[in-house]
Amino acid sequence: MRRQARAFFVGCMVIAASLAACGSTNANTTSPAGTPAAQTPTATSTVGLHPMADWTAASAIDAFAKDVQFAASAANTGYACGMTAPNTTVQFAATQDGGVTWQAAPLQAFSGVNCNLLINPTVPTDLVMTLTICSPPQLDCNYGFPAYRSRDGGHQWTLVNEPASNGPIEGSMVWAGEDLYILTGAKSPTTHRLAVSKAGGPTQWVDLHALYTQVGDGDVASAQMFAIGTTLALSILAPNCAQQCPVARTADGGTTWTVSKATGATPRYFTANTDGKTLVGLSQDGQSYLSSSDGGLTWSALPALPAPDIAYNLLDLGPSAPDGTIYTVQVVGQPEAAGPGTRRILRLAPGATNWATIDTKETLYTPLSVSCDAQGHPLALWGGKPWTRAVNSQPGSAYRTP
Repeated sequence: MRRQARAFFVGCMVIAASLAACGSTNANTTSPAGTPAAQTPTATSTVGLHPMADWTAASAIDAFAKDVQFAASAANTGYACGMTAPNTTVQFAATQDGGVTWQAAPLQAFSGVNCNLLINPTVPTDLVMTLTICSPPQLDCNYGFPAYRSRDGGHQWTLVNEPASNGPIEGSMVWAGEDLYILTGAKSPTTHRLAVSKAGGPTQWVDLHALYTQVGDGDVASAQMFAIGTTLALSILAPNCAQQCPVARTADGGTTWTVSKATGATPRYFTANTDGKTLVGLSQDGQSYLSSSDGGLTWSALPALPAPDIAYNLLDLGPSAPDGTIYTVQVVGQPEAAGPGTRRILRLAPGATNWATIDTKETLYTPLSVSCDAQGHPLALWGGKPWTRAVNSQPGSAYRTP
């Protein structure tokens, strides 16, 4: 499946497709497949971490971290993964105190040039790590493939495999409660478009015949997948759909589906806010954001962003907090022609009518996640150095006031 990275210009839009995945990884390259019962840390307020108004390097993980994520169901639990350039050996660490201290866990079998973490929203010790592997000198990259899962906070990992196979499964992944869904895309047969691992069990294909009577199989392959609570949804957006776009939902693992039509303006792409209720998406022209509180059926405009002072304007939707706070990065300038441009980190607080500019430096960390207190209010914004398709892309992690 070709995963897409999207860049939006004022007056025009460019969609850059990532290169296809290649090869497969044998499950025997993972560490032992232990799956002990998950232990849920106490969701207390983070203490001891005192972020400044500027970026402060997270010294324990700064040498390798390329992604840092915190659990929605346990305020102090977080994870970091990465590698030290030019070494491609993956490193991993966990925190139980909101990022004050980090404990490393060895991962002898994993290698890559980038990684991403996806934490179960209800079980903080259950997480998935996807890897990006590039082949020099052309830097042909497999984005987010293969994927590994740990159910004990990162001590032991198993390959996320295709059903009834030892090979890795490729696709976009999302948690719906404790169930992990994988949408494989158009390269797969119509019977193998969607897989699920229910409550930590083996992956199995979801029978989509009932859905195909209401939505075309090509639309399913290109849909955006998200979840609200334990309900999984597939949203078919442009270019496959221009108006009254269908949204398919299942609350029983794909046995039955309800298909509804969205009304009004729909975004080009969107993400699910960690508040568990709201979707936030980028408008079709790439110049504003929309939000939906009814699972993508209707969308309303969020407050306008600060006007760019140069013709180039790229928006990159960033992390969110459970209280509804969202972040974005706005880039103005000519990055391709003259360096990184000016990067602004903006924040929209719940109920706010204007975006607040919290950083305007040109050499920013890219926002990755937010650590919060037990009530879901941001305590620190965590960032990493922008990743590039280069095997020596530099790691780095830092935090600042949110």
